[in-house]
Amino acid sequence: MIGLKNLFLVFTIVALMIAMPFASAAMEQGNKILPVIPGKGEMTREQLREKFLGEETFRAELRNRIRECVSNNSEECENFRTVAKEVMKGVMKRVCNNYDDVAERMKKRIDNNKALSDEEKEALKNVIDEQASDFSELCGRIENATPEELREIAKEMRQLMKETKIKFGLAKGLIHAKRVGLVIERAEHLEAKLQDFIEKWNCSSEELQPLIDAFNSKVTEAREAYNESVDLWKQFKESVQNHEPNTELLREAQAKMQLAQLKLREAHSVLKDIIAELRECRQGEPGAGIPVEPQPPVEQQNNSEE
Repeated sequence: MIGLKNLFLVFTIVALMIAMPFASAAMEQGNKILPVIPGKGEMTREQLREKFLGEETFRAELRNRIRECVSNNSEECENFRTVAKEVMKGVMKRVCNNYDDVAERMKKRIDNNKALSDEEKEALKNVIDEQASDFSELCGRIENATPEELREIAKEMRQLMKETKIKFGLAKGLIHAKRVGLVIERAEHLEAKLQDFIEKWNCSSEELQPLIDAFNSKVTEAREAYNESVDLWKQFKESVQNHEPNTELLREAQAKMQLAQLKLREAHSVLKDIIAELRECRQGEPGAGIPVEPQPPVEQQNNSEE
C-alpha cells in the first residue's frame, strides 16, 4: 500500500520540481525512457515509477541528479522536467487507487464485524465515505496540474490521510464511550434491585450494606470519570472539525475513559461479593438462587482499525 511515507517522497520531489530546473533520471524517446543515470538501461515510465517507489538508492540518485541541474536549462534537464512530472503523476494516481481500495476493505470489515450494531456500522462507514469523497476530488485534479499545483495536491493528500485516521478514531471512540455510558446506567439501577432482594429475603443488612455502599461508590466514581471523558471527547471533536486536532485532549479523554472502565471493573468485583452473600442468605430455601447476575464492566475497545 502506498501510504504517507511514499506520498512524502512525492511531495519532496514535486517541491524540488518547483524550486529549480530539474536534472533527470531519464530522457524520453518514443515509448522508452533513456537513462541519464549511467547503467540503468532503458525503462518505460511505469518501470521508472516502480523503481522510484521500490528502491531507496534509486531515489537518492534521482535527488542527486536534481541538484546537479540547478540553474541548468540544458535539453537534458528540460526533458527531465517533463518526464519527472509524469512520474509524479503516476505515483500520485497510485496513491489514489490504493486509497480507494483500502477504504472499500475497511467498509467490508466493518460490515462483517458482528460486535457492531447497524447504527455503529453506518456511523463508521459515513466517516470513510466523507473522507473518500474529498480524496477523490483531489485525485481528479492531478492530470492537468502544474508542478505548483501538484505540490499543493500532495500536501492536501497528506493532510487528508491524517485527518481520515483521526476522524475514524474519533468515531470509534464515541461509539465506545456510548457503550461505557450504557453499562454505567445499568449499574446505577442495580442499587434499588439489591435493596429489594435484601428486604424480600430478610437478609442481614449488616454484612450486605457495606458492600452495597462500596458498589455504589465505585459506580459513582465511574460516572464522574465518564462525564469528564465525554466532555473532553466533545472538545476534541470540535478541534478536529476546526482542522486543528488537539491530541492532548484526546489523550486526556482516553485516560478518563480508562479510569471509568477501571471503576466499573472494581464495581463488578464488589457486585460478585454481594451476589455471593445473597445466595448464601437464600441457601436451602425453595427456589433458591437470585435473578441477579454480575454484569461485565464493559466491552473492551478494540484499537485496531476496523
